[in-house]
Amino acid sequence: AASAGAGAGAGPPRPPSPSQSPTFLLNALPRDAPTAARHTTRLSALVPPGLTAAVLTTFTIDVAFLLAVVPALTARSADARVPPPPVLLVVGGGGVPPDAAAALPPHVAVHAPRLRTPYGVHHAKVMVLWYGPAGVRVVVSTANLTPADWGGMAQGVYCRDFPSRPPGGGGGGGGG
Repeated sequence: AASAGAGAGAGPPRPPSPSQSPTFLLNALPRDAPTAARHTTRLSALVPPGLTAAVLTTFTIDVAFLLAVVPALTARSADARVPPPPVLLVVGGGGVPPDAAAALPPHVAVHAPRLRTPYGVHHAKVMVLWYGPAGVRVVVSTANLTPADWGGMAQGVYCRDFPSRPPGGGGGGGGG
């Protein structure tokens, strides 16, 4: 399994071997039995230290909760000259309240997409987390970035680490 389990978070994700499959988990709840730990994860464990950039999408958000529970989003490098990683929050449920937006650190930006259709809203819950040369982590969840969703009800989580390609490495069908 990828390194997103409840005991994870002691460093940047280790890229999975090519034979490893994605990880499907549930969020950990206060009432979970200890035996559930290997099948559950916490939001903080999904975003371990070492982050170099992040895009998080959600329908609703509690910014204070997110920044408190996921310190990697605001962590500075050991080198004080290196700023925290750039973070983009894409929020579909009306954006971020003005008081919360005013309190955001300067490296955190918010985008609230306006759909030109009467039939829907931006409702994706995805994280794309860059870890420099280690690779990229993709997390798809059913949970909004709120304490009620992460601590009050069962939610599904898909997590997959994608290692960086070695320099000069082939692969892929292109693009770009």
